[in-house]
Amino acid sequence: MYLLIDRESGTLVVHSGPDKGRYRQQHSYDYGDPAVLPDPVSITPDTEELKNHAR
Repeated sequence: MYLLIDRESGTLVVHSGPDKGRYRQQHSYDYGDPAVLPDPVSITPDTEELKNHAR
């Protein structure tokens, strides 16, 4: 799993399902939305606080 926080667009992008050197799944979340982090992490962090740090 790879998590990208894009401060310019105010989004988080979760890349998962690695296969043959690529991530097969990609889910984008806006700041303030819960971002589902899949196995092996298996948590859903609250991203509301990221809004306070957005440019």
